[in-house]
Amino acid sequence: MKLIYNLFLFVCVFLIRTMALHDAKARKWIDGRKNWRKELLKKRKPDEKWIWFHCSSVGEYEDSCIIFSEILKQCPEKKSILTFFSPSGYELLKESPDYDLVMYLPLDTKKNAKDFLAILKPQVILFSRSELWYNLIVEIKKRKIPAFLLSLKLNNKSSFIKWPPRILSKDCFTAYTFIYCQDELTQKLLIKYFNVFNNVVTGNPRFDKIYKESMSLKTIPCIMQFVENSFVIVAGSVLPKDEEKILKVIKCLDKYNIKFIIVPHEIKNERIDYTINKIPGKAIRYSDIHKLTGFHNILYIDFVGALKYLYKYANFAVIGGGFDHIGIHNIVEPAVYGVKTAFGPNHKNYREAIDLIKIGGATIYNNESELLNIITNEIENPSDVAIKNEIMDYVRTNAGAGKKITDSLITQFSELF
Repeated sequence: MKLIYNLFLFVCVFLIRTMALHDAKARKWIDGRKNWRKELLKKRKPDEKWIWFHCSSVGEYEDSCIIFSEILKQCPEKKSILTFFSPSGYELLKESPDYDLVMYLPLDTKKNAKDFLAILKPQVILFSRSELWYNLIVEIKKRKIPAFLLSLKLNNKSSFIKWPPRILSKDCFTAYTFIYCQDELTQKLLIKYFNVFNNVVTGNPRFDKIYKESMSLKTIPCIMQFVENSFVIVAGSVLPKDEEKILKVIKCLDKYNIKFIIVPHEIKNERIDYTINKIPGKAIRYSDIHKLTGFHNILYIDFVGALKYLYKYANFAVIGGGFDHIGIHNIVEPAVYGVKTAFGPNHKNYREAIDLIKIGGATIYNNESELLNIITNEIENPSDVAIKNEIMDYVRTNAGAGKKITDSLITQFSELF
């Protein structure tokens, strides 16, 4: 199984190198890992004590960053490194002043794992969600470095518990000093399949971050000018399959005074321009908002970081990802403002989606016709204050995981340092 894992890595790198010839994201993945040893050696000074934070991508960072931030406040004398597996996280945080070094995680080979840990010599390691890099974690265990897994979430279909990957998963899960689980199912699966008892259920710390950010007075300039007195629908983190359905529905809603704000999951200017050119005079990108006219009813957001602040303007939200294998994106961000949501069928692995469906705060749609009916009903029968308050209460009552995890970590840190 170990041989298959290492062979799989080799094949993946070969494919990514091939893709890098014509794909910018793949090229960043390859180029970003060049000369990582020199970069780390240059930054790492003798006698320093380092804490290592790692996330796969932006989503994992969003889950755990509130914990990272508090740990750094509690340990001001420690140096910190933040690593990412994917370009989306690195590109967003590479200039962050909160960390002493932000870099890509080296490819998980045995040599890279040994070299990385030999140079960095971290005192404590915090990984977010489901990071199980076999060679790296085995090396961490050999060196007896305290390592904690935050915000883990498993379900009965998780690849980690399937055979034969379960063999490697067990070696990884048992290597962690302690694991913080999002829910009781995760805890039960850890015990059942891996005999891992060093864990606790704390909830999802992303609720804490979203709730805190909802208190922010930050606004996006000119949005009020665009939405005016319209019924506002924010389509968040949409992928091509979502966008295709949403644009078809928009054509059927001309009789209503609706403004759509569309936020792509990945900002691809060519695709945005192509769509806007198909519906001239109706759609406009945010960078051209100075050209806004009364005829524009679709606004494409073409920069990163706006979505969580846009939901406050929404009367309704459509969440992307439900027609893709990765599943739906963040539905807590609109929920914190009491905004009802609709999303595609791939949602069952997300407890928040199931909970919000139960209280009437979310609806599933399978095609354009169903989405059209959902939106039409929301326009003609607006949600009352009671359901909005119930949705907001759901977020408030689920906040608190971040503090639980941070308090636990600080207690353990005092024994480690």
